[in-house]
Amino acid sequence: MIHILTVHWMDPKWIEPQLSYLRRNVEEPYRTWASLEGIPDPADRARFDVVEDGEGMHADKLNSLAALVTDTADADDLLVFIDGDAFPIRPIAGWLRELLRDHPLVAVRRDENRGERQPHPSFCATTVDLWTKIGGDWREGGTWTSPGGTQVTDVGGTLYNQLQTAGIDWLPLLRSNTNDLHPVWFAIYAEHVYHHGAGFRRRVSRVDVADHGDLASPRLRDTARLYRARHEHPMDLVRRINPATLRRLWQGLRQELPNSEQSRYLEEATALSDGVYADLVDDPEFYRRFETT
Repeated sequence: MIHILTVHWMDPKWIEPQLSYLRRNVEEPYRTWASLEGIPDPADRARFDVVEDGEGMHADKLNSLAALVTDTADADDLLVFIDGDAFPIRPIAGWLRELLRDHPLVAVRRDENRGERQPHPSFCATTVDLWTKIGGDWREGGTWTSPGGTQVTDVGGTLYNQLQTAGIDWLPLLRSNTNDLHPVWFAIYAEHVYHHGAGFRRRVSRVDVADHGDLASPRLRDTARLYRARHEHPMDLVRRINPATLRRLWQGLRQELPNSEQSRYLEEATALSDGVYADLVDDPEFYRRFETT
């Protein structure tokens, strides 16, 4: 059995594309496990086998879903972690089992995003047995040195440390685009997995910040960190807000722009993203535009 664990946040637009591509490209029996924070529609939630929103941020939600799976799954079942705006574009079951014969864990590694070193949750696969043995944990923690010489971390940092400590030779799945619309977004990894990127937040990568200055405005994630520092769980704040109000707040934060030049850049990035989204909804072979020069 393959267990597919995903997180969608505040916006249901990625549910249909993701499930559609999963149906086409997972050629073995599988179950879907999802966190759908801020997506209350029963019809959306009924499309997944198990929905458990959980507490905390992205990494906490993935950890909670994994705990649910490992409580009941067989040791040799596969865990596939995948971002809400990611999905397979080619059949993956046989491909993954072949890769996992030689490497106990395979995951996207975004070298293109200023040298990220950690396994990235946009796509990661391993067995229930390995995840349980290492106490798999998606939270930030482990650090690496950026091209600018600073120590950085992100979701997957703790898992990066766990794999290093255990001496596990994991296999990075690298970007295989031959045609790029953006250096980080709209990525194909190892010719099998598509990750749109920033599907649920402002479209700003480390590369964008390095090239265009600080494009980031306040976000719910930053607010959550503030409340965490004040010893209040961030989801306590979220859950006190009416879902419709929370969606409006989220959209408002995404629209707050630093200045006119950066505003134009972000507007162009949004238009580009929306165009690719329309293509992937209409054309199951949309990804071929990224494989030709």
